[in-house]
Amino acid sequence: MGSIWVNHQTRSLLNNRRVSVQPRTQRSVYPSPVEPQTEQKTRLSDDYFISLGLNSESKVVGQVIRDLTDGISLVQTADSGLMDAAKTLLDLRTLAQEATRSNLSQERRSILEVESRELLDEFDSIGRNTRFGSVSPLNGQVLSLRLRSREYGSEDIAVNFVNLNGGTLGVHVNHSGHAVDATQAITADSIALNNVVLRATTSADDALSTQNTSGSALAKARVFNDVSDQTGVIAYAQPTRVAGDRLSGGQLDALNPIRINGQTFQGFDVRRDDYDGRLRSMINAATAKTGVRADVVDGRLQLTADDGRNIYVETATTKAAQTTGLNTGRADQRVFGGAVKLFASEAFDLKYKDVGMDIAIGLGPVIGTQTIVADPTTALNQIDLSSVASSSQAVASLNFALDDIAANRDQFNEILEELQMAAESKGSLGQSLELSRRTIANFSVANDVLGLARRQISQFSSLSIFAQANSEPQNAYALLKEQSIPMRYTSEF
Repeated sequence: MGSIWVNHQTRSLLNNRRVSVQPRTQRSVYPSPVEPQTEQKTRLSDDYFISLGLNSESKVVGQVIRDLTDGISLVQTADSGLMDAAKTLLDLRTLAQEATRSNLSQERRSILEVESRELLDEFDSIGRNTRFGSVSPLNGQVLSLRLRSREYGSEDIAVNFVNLNGGTLGVHVNHSGHAVDATQAITADSIALNNVVLRATTSADDALSTQNTSGSALAKARVFNDVSDQTGVIAYAQPTRVAGDRLSGGQLDALNPIRINGQTFQGFDVRRDDYDGRLRSMINAATAKTGVRADVVDGRLQLTADDGRNIYVETATTKAAQTTGLNTGRADQRVFGGAVKLFASEAFDLKYKDVGMDIAIGLGPVIGTQTIVADPTTALNQIDLSSVASSSQAVASLNFALDDIAANRDQFNEILEELQMAAESKGSLGQSLELSRRTIANFSVANDVLGLARRQISQFSSLSIFAQANSEPQNAYALLKEQSIPMRYTSEF
């Protein structure tokens, strides 16, 4: 007999049909009426146990289906909670974006502050109140679960849950140093970000600046963003600012002009501290060409390029410099750059391979490798809409929080699809097992009924034969008794 491999109850019962467990006996040459019945009983017993095995397997599959159904309900509950949380954060981001307006009244800003606190309280309640049975998947009670998807083995489905906690959600790296050195471009193979080497900046990286385009914050931010899909770091050019000295006043004429991003300003008088606003209005009239707006604070001229382009300032003479307070009161040509701000969801490393690159991007002085970590003050519960700067920070925190929620919901959609496919497959398997079990059980019952009918027929046939066999002597005896013929004995000896 060949080898028999048994790892399942049904397979074992099927193999038992090929293996004799009865001791060998001498078979009679005459057919015995008992032997067919014994064979029939053995077959019925096998069918019965096979039916039991299928019933057990069907129960296991049924439990898996129930587990899958519970897993689907759990993930759907968590996804519904995340959807409500995302709606709340979107409303909060709308308020924060409105608060970034510099011309917003203090009364309106105070109203936005109150509304933002209410939305944050609503957001926290979503994490606390989202429950599936005794499990709270969004409040940090459960960060990861393995959902059963198979009868045996370790082929479970892992699902991770985001913690809707205002103290941790939205925390990110939000790092900016001082203004970049606009006179120095990034050279090739000079900076590595998370072991990814940055390329060199070129003049094509900045289409807005008029001078030193390859050294601007715009150009350097673009180099960082070219590898953001590999590093997870996003860079933004911050506004470029130039602060002058106190305006002494004087005349800007053809011999004593100033130039800002290629535009010449001359032919008018400048009052001390620009109290009449003439200089400021002249510069702002050319903002569409220069990208620079002007303001006067405490008698000092301040120039700002909101898009982060370089600001080129030329004071043709010392008189022009002292009149406007630019270039520290000296005849000079200077290029000012903005700062580069780096955002990431987790800490990252910057490695400087060439001396001076830390100053070039405004993050120095640093020697070797610089590790930039997440800032805990960027959490959602630290949101503050009381100023333009804090409101901008709030928008960044909300964007990171929404990204985390969106990523978790994407994972939920994939897991739900996998769980539903597994549930459909197991449902079909369960129906097949139940149908097979019922078929075998019905066949066993039919065999039992057939055997009973056969035995009853045999019994009735035997009784009939015996009755007929006994009826002949009885009839003869009755006949003799009725005739009462005397018995005569004769002897013929």
